[in-house]
Amino acid sequence: MYDNIRLLLKNPFTDNQTRDAFCTRFELETKNEKLNIYHNKGCSNLSQNKGIFLKLTENNLTIRLSLHKFYNYDLYGKPFNYNDFSFKDAKKAAEKLRQMFEPYIDIMQATVKEYEVGANVITSENPELYLKELKQMNVYTKVLRIEEDIYYKEYQQYGTNRDKDKRIIYIFYNKTFEARSKAKEADRSNIPENVLRFEKDNRRPVEKIKFKRMFENDFIQLTIKEFKQRFANDLEYKGILKKPENMTKTEYNLLCLIHEKGADGAKAHLKNDLYNGIIKKSCYYETLRIIDKISGVLPTVEITVTRHAAELNNLIISKINFFHKYCLF
Repeated sequence: MYDNIRLLLKNPFTDNQTRDAFCTRFELETKNEKLNIYHNKGCSNLSQNKGIFLKLTENNLTIRLSLHKFYNYDLYGKPFNYNDFSFKDAKKAAEKLRQMFEPYIDIMQATVKEYEVGANVITSENPELYLKELKQMNVYTKVLRIEEDIYYKEYQQYGTNRDKDKRIIYIFYNKTFEARSKAKEADRSNIPENVLRFEKDNRRPVEKIKFKRMFENDFIQLTIKEFKQRFANDLEYKGILKKPENMTKTEYNLLCLIHEKGADGAKAHLKNDLYNGIIKKSCYYETLRIIDKISGVLPTVEITVTRHAAELNNLIISKINFFHKYCLF
């Protein structure tokens, strides 16, 4: 479940001897002379650290890792996170991590600055078909629209708004496509087809916690509960409108456009078509009249979800139940 973790330890070493031994063990050889910064970014594959990135300044040690990838690196010798990874596995990985750092620092006392809680499901068809069905999350009184992320378009990623003020964002993407695009050619065939990932990205956690807190049973229970609330209960799909009787095909298509974009959004879409010469002015005004005529019908129209939306919803619920079962309460 846990990925993209950023930890911070202030004044981690009691003496220079321990600091020097730490730098040697983890090969912190790259140094910024001006800022007195050591890190292992220049290492070819970080294999000696099992995929962990370390940055050491005069007073602070920053640790970045995917606990899921670290766990797989330890088991299989390769860092990947497209398979299942339960909280039970996460606890095992955390213990291995603690032992790895134990002679030098207590990583469990590090402050958590950032982390993701994510999961993978395998869909029966291309994940892109399911991602397009996502509409929004209704979190308390807020509506968080789910849209394609232009910064990660090549990975077919969708999510809630990721502006700088957001502490939490929710993300969905084609994990198979993303993993294969980063993997070496010889490893691509090992990556399963149609893996869709959904995750909660805690960019600036509201609660200031130590790393050890993430593996305590009550914290895990709260995490699973929130995960279920957001991805099973609050997640809304676009849905399909059932065509009312006595409504023409043109009216029905416009009703679907209103359902997707709202009446004002549908009119803006229409105005854009007029501006680009797709429709004539006479058609534009006639269509505006129809939009005003049928907008009031929308609340009474039956809405159903597509089979892709229904399948994804069932897969998410099953996966959350899996995590609840294997979390070592």
